[in-house]
Amino acid sequence: LLLNSGSFSTKIYKREILLDPLFQFPEKIAYEDNVITVDIIMRIKHFEYIPEAKYFYYQHGQSTTHSISQKNIEDRMTSMRFLLNTAKKWDALSDYYNEVECIFARCFYATTLFSYMQSKIKHEVRFIKKLGREVKAEFPGFLNNPFFVEALDKEELMWVKLQQKSSLLFYLYYNLKKFYRMKRYGKW
Repeated sequence: LLLNSGSFSTKIYKREILLDPLFQFPEKIAYEDNVITVDIIMRIKHFEYIPEAKYFYYQHGQSTTHSISQKNIEDRMTSMRFLLNTAKKWDALSDYYNEVECIFARCFYATTLFSYMQSKIKHEVRFIKKLGREVKAEFPGFLNNPFFVEALDKEELMWVKLQQKSSLLFYLYYNLKKFYRMKRYGKW
């Protein structure tokens, strides 16, 4: 459930969970709903599954899911730092280390890395290097996490491993491959 927690809006919560004074909702950032969902799941003792849809979510073209900006990139990173600090605060790493490591490495690092490289934002090797260093500082063995390895496809895993070896080589090779695919196939 932690690894595929989905959005905050796809769940029904007991009122006392949301009114708990220890519950913190990150404000003024995008992706805050993902953090809250994982926070709640780490703290609950019981949940029920309802097989029918009770909520219909509409994604419009301006959704943070569809727009990549420097602010959205930074917000995703901030939300994942918040999640990690929450997991540490609740001592959830003792029970859910692999799951939290996977969520952080996937959302903070891999999703951000690939979103950044696909965006029209001016790419900087130092940002890529900083991103790689931070995930490695928090979770040195994340590349050996079976949940993380399973969450990425073969090519994404190859890119992540290359970036961990050299941000410059990753940057050059990724852009070269992107250029080649755009010329050859008209799409990345």
